[in-house]
Amino acid sequence: MKMKKEKQIEERKKNVLILQSKGGAGKSYFTQLLALYAQSRNRKTHFIDADNSSASTTKYFEKIKDRKGNLLLYKNVNLLSSDNRIDRSKLDYLMEDLSRHAPCVVDFGAASSDQMMHWMKDNDYVEMIKELDVAIFLIMAGGNSILECVEFYNEMAKIPKLKESGMVNVVANEFYGGIEGKQVKEYAHAKFQIPALTEDQNSSLFLDWKNMLSEGIVLQDLEKLTLFRRKTVHDYLEKIFVQLDPLFYDGK
Repeated sequence: MKMKKEKQIEERKKNVLILQSKGGAGKSYFTQLLALYAQSRNRKTHFIDADNSSASTTKYFEKIKDRKGNLLLYKNVNLLSSDNRIDRSKLDYLMEDLSRHAPCVVDFGAASSDQMMHWMKDNDYVEMIKELDVAIFLIMAGGNSILECVEFYNEMAKIPKLKESGMVNVVANEFYGGIEGKQVKEYAHAKFQIPALTEDQNSSLFLDWKNMLSEGIVLQDLEKLTLFRRKTVHDYLEKIFVQLDPLFYDGK
């Protein structure tokens, strides 16, 4: 009888760009989720804050600097020049970081997302980014945010060669609910989904989770939760993480 060959699972040094010109759509929340993902999968990852406005990822890493361990590395960059356009030399340095230190996660701010979109549109930049094994995540949020999120998506879709590149991944952020009774995922035809932790946004579980996020969360912080809450949050995170596994690992 022939033995079945074990499936080989190999880590991919995939780089991530998180874009959305609508502020508050969930780019930095998704970045924090990717930090938790890196810890859960024992995956060394470089995080780069390219948000020159709110600098949410910088604030997050400042809060966790004594608890983050050796897997999460961080730096911040300002890609914009004095006229608030992409500075070519700064962008070149960022691309060099992606080449040398993969896997990297780059959290763009609202303004830098908008300017990156225009840069890619005007400079035929898609092929170069693709060579760096990049996944572009476009965050789509519900409620009043959806129209501006969709507008940015439509502008990104006009970038030559981008759609055909296979780099773009739409992420539906359901954290604060959907749109007119529909989930954001259904409305935006998203491949990835950040589900709601709980339907009741006034529940103590939801408020505790928001508080943990605001204080800066690392994976071991889940141990502070009660058994039931720890299991609920763990299951919530795994629903997100299993969606990411096929992108970051061959064979999963």
